[in-house]
Amino acid sequence: MKIGILTFHAVPNFGAALQAFALQSFLQSEGHEPFIIDYRPAYLTTGGPFRFPKSKEDLKANLIKAYQKVNTLRAYTNSAKRRQLHLFSEFHQSHLNLSKTSYRTIDELRKNPPKADAYICGSDQIWNPPVQHGVDPACFLDFGPNTVPKFSYSASFGSATIDQRFLPDIETLVKNLDAVSVREQSGTAILDQISTQPVEVVPDPTFLCDWDKIQKPRVSSDSETVFSYFLRSGEGVYDFQKNLSDQSGLTVLEPVNLLQRWKSYSKKTPIAPLGFLAEMKKARWVITNSFHGTVFAILLRKPFLTATLPGKRGKLNERMTHLLSTLGLLDRQISITEPTSSVLELLEREIDWPKIEKRQKSLSEEGKSYLRQNLKLS
Repeated sequence: MKIGILTFHAVPNFGAALQAFALQSFLQSEGHEPFIIDYRPAYLTTGGPFRFPKSKEDLKANLIKAYQKVNTLRAYTNSAKRRQLHLFSEFHQSHLNLSKTSYRTIDELRKNPPKADAYICGSDQIWNPPVQHGVDPACFLDFGPNTVPKFSYSASFGSATIDQRFLPDIETLVKNLDAVSVREQSGTAILDQISTQPVEVVPDPTFLCDWDKIQKPRVSSDSETVFSYFLRSGEGVYDFQKNLSDQSGLTVLEPVNLLQRWKSYSKKTPIAPLGFLAEMKKARWVITNSFHGTVFAILLRKPFLTATLPGKRGKLNERMTHLLSTLGLLDRQISITEPTSSVLELLEREIDWPKIEKRQKSLSEEGKSYLRQNLKLS
């Protein structure tokens, strides 16, 4: 069966790249011919055109777009960031089965939809409406023949709540899906407000793969590192990294973050997506505030800690909290202001990996069963 997958694959983000690769890989292992619909909307890549400012929302959207445009320019004028962009682009071309046609807008998708026997939207935060754009119908598969099965897999809203003004559009779009699944329990609560359609909770597609069997590049760093992966907020990160390094004697290694606006106490290096896994696997410990940083620390069986995001970004903690709660690992979630002595104690505390593996396997089977059922395979 030829299956078109629409997801956020093209953004320079390790989690986005690897979750797309994971879903594609699982479907291939089931005998299908999956491909990633090469959808690259401007609101994700360059920010898109500015709006005429008629409201506070317009002003906020324009500020975000301006930041995206400036950040894109900075990435091309910084050698390390330019190298990081190249490594992502190389991965997209070599490891993702991209559609022959690239699409920039929903209109392009509607006029010339990629031919497939089924469409899947997901995973990642594809249902989290960006301020600079709003709800994107493409992320709900609002294109292609109605005779072709369409369903979501592990779609995420990114947080426990959604701006009420977006709910009517989501209500209309989700009705067109033949089956719906989300990544977090909070996603079912959002959809229950607007729909009577059954909703399943399934794991991120990264749980569908055996990552030990996927070839990863050799890396030069030794095991005397702390692998650090922080996104969105730099509040407290420098002190957290420095104190941990000083008291453990370990080097903090961090991939180049194209959106980073804060100072880090780390050795930064451009890393390809599979190199990201190799460096994490080789490190002694992992510290992160990222959902996929947390996921891969678990999948690679690394001692880890997940720092909660502070302030207004705290609503994004829902993703990590749901995951850690499901696997019985909530004790690995900390505040970044935690005393270093407590942090070291937690990192040294053994994780009952056999117990986690049983729960992880159960999650994986739930995801596989959902996909097989909706693709009519048992």
